[in-house]
Amino acid sequence: MSAGIYCRISKAKKNAEDSVDTLGVERQESMCRELATRLGLDVSDVYVDNNLSGKAGVHRPEFERLKTDIIAGTISDVLVWKTDRLSRDRLAIQLFYGLLKDHSANLHTDQEGSINLETPDGALMAGIRAEMSQYERAVTAERVKAQKKQRAHAGTLAGGKTRLYGYADKQRTALHPDESKIVKSIFDDFLAGKTIAGITNKLIASGAVHVTGSPIRAYHVKRILKNGNYAGMRVFHGELVAEGTWPKIIDRQTFDRAQAKLATRDAANRSNGRKYLLTSILYCDICKARLVGGVSKIGPVYRCEAPANGGCGRLSRNAEKIDAQVLKLVAEAIEKLPAKPAKPVDTSELDALTGDMALLQQAHADGDLPTAVFIEQYKAMNERKTALTKVSVSAAVSVATTKEKFLKDDTDGQREVVRAFFPAIGVKPAGKGIRFSLEQLVFE
Repeated sequence: MSAGIYCRISKAKKNAEDSVDTLGVERQESMCRELATRLGLDVSDVYVDNNLSGKAGVHRPEFERLKTDIIAGTISDVLVWKTDRLSRDRLAIQLFYGLLKDHSANLHTDQEGSINLETPDGALMAGIRAEMSQYERAVTAERVKAQKKQRAHAGTLAGGKTRLYGYADKQRTALHPDESKIVKSIFDDFLAGKTIAGITNKLIASGAVHVTGSPIRAYHVKRILKNGNYAGMRVFHGELVAEGTWPKIIDRQTFDRAQAKLATRDAANRSNGRKYLLTSILYCDICKARLVGGVSKIGPVYRCEAPANGGCGRLSRNAEKIDAQVLKLVAEAIEKLPAKPAKPVDTSELDALTGDMALLQQAHADGDLPTAVFIEQYKAMNERKTALTKVSVSAAVSVATTKEKFLKDDTDGQREVVRAFFPAIGVKPAGKGIRFSLEQLVFE
């Protein structure tokens, strides 16, 4: 039996989770090796999660590997600099303590001594440390939130990893000579009556690219139209709080006119539209883009959007037929589930992970996260989500609904149950005149 060292830091610099006094992973390892020498332990492996948060829902590959080795019995002692390196989430750390106890493994810390989970006093102190760790994280988060609010009211930049399209640098000290003209033309064309799709096609034809180097898409154009930063507006949590300190590309009147037109267009889309059961679930099996709901001569359809909106535009299928087949398939699956789960299933990690994935997607969409980093982190988080979903789906659905309740539920409720069974469904193309069948769907 041997010891393993676990090291983690959220970022290399001071941030919302780790203080300036938190040691880097190299220094943590060094301190733990000295601790192992004092305890007479042989270190066989070192587990390092660098630049990864300790909050719930963040997938940490090395932490998972450590737990796997404890279960396998190859690690009998775990050494960390402080217990908050294991996690800053109360539930996560208590579950880890339970894992150690179940497999007769020991925990030693450089700063807090050995954690004895076998005695009532030791278990109490371990619980107090977990509560304190979560409390400290919450206090730090509140302090950072207050600092951000103060900077916003002063009109200063929020900061970010990438520059805002239209500006020459991240600090927005000057306008980008070409991009700023494109931003202004987007507002001018939109107010002149051009559609977002038409503006996008024009930009694609001109060779315009986003700051990431990818072609301009319709969602880029819409995001630009909704961004008050171009009018020098400092917005905090959706509210205008100050005038920005950077140069404007458009004036406030132009921005307000664009918002009024966008609001009118969105209201018209809502009033004329219907709710589609499988939006955010169906994707085109040709280009892998998400399908959207729409109306054609045959009635409601799911279709792949045009290239201007990131799709291929080559697939359109009858929405009512797909909905009916999927509803039937899920209803049959619900009938096969047990009336009640064998034991309660904790979905807190799955819920937190789903939220973190949404935040990660938004950060990437906003240009705050490089594509390579986004793909790597999203893939790891999605693999973890898939594993958690397989464990919890039967229990979660059996508690939440029956076949009869599912079929009578509203569209939003049905969509959530469908997503529990099938997070994504591909739709294959079919020749003209070929009737729809389940074989034309790809279930994941």
